[in-house]
Amino acid sequence: MARQEDLFGGPVIDDEVVVRERAFWRQAKGFLMRSGYTLERAGTMLGKWRRDYPKQAVINALDRCLDVDASDPVSFIEACLRQSGRMAPPNETDLERIKREALAKVGESRNAIDRGTA
Repeated sequence: MARQEDLFGGPVIDDEVVVRERAFWRQAKGFLMRSGYTLERAGTMLGKWRRDYPKQAVINALDRCLDVDASDPVSFIEACLRQSGRMAPPNETDLERIKREALAKVGESRNAIDRGTA
């Protein structure tokens, strides 16, 4: 049986959540392409943003860019992302980030107890 492929040569996936998420990122690529970027450059920009910022921050920046019809989408999106101030450490998954933040809070609590300020 032949492998089914989507329009971009990727495998067809039936999971509704995955399908919706892939559709969103394809639409984001299309938006950047309509703004003058090549498919490769649009994908590179989205990948860079996803690597450097939490997914929701990228989605919010894209939504805001569409809402205001920014004349220079990449500059606008990057400004939104910088303002979000939520840059993720390189190569850190969301689960690793949550764990790191939780451990930091535990450490703060222990320090407060040691100082008698808790």
